[in-house]
Amino acid sequence: NGLKKHLLEIEKNMDVCRREHATEIEMFQLRFEEKDIELEKSLEKCKGFALEIEQLQVAAQEANSELDGLKVSYVACNDKLADVSEQNANNEALVAQFKDAHEAAEDM
Repeated sequence: NGLKKHLLEIEKNMDVCRREHATEIEMFQLRFEEKDIELEKSLEKCKGFALEIEQLQVAAQEANSELDGLKVSYVACNDKLADVSEQNANNEALVAQFKDAHEAAEDM
């Protein structure tokens, strides 16, 4: 019986505390709900950032593929330029030979 009386007194004190602190509890709950809303907004922003990052990664991969293609083209152009330069040197040598032969023929 003494324990029951003690428990009732504790419950009565808890009710008094709840009433006295009801406004504080409500304000805490409101702040908690506000923080929860802020957290959800932040989460949505993070999802948006994640999507942007994925899009940037795809764009970067496409740019890298394009760059690889340009590198292949650059190497091919350099090879072609080397061939043309070699052919040009050969042509200049032939022209010099032709001039020498022409001058020798005129001297005869």
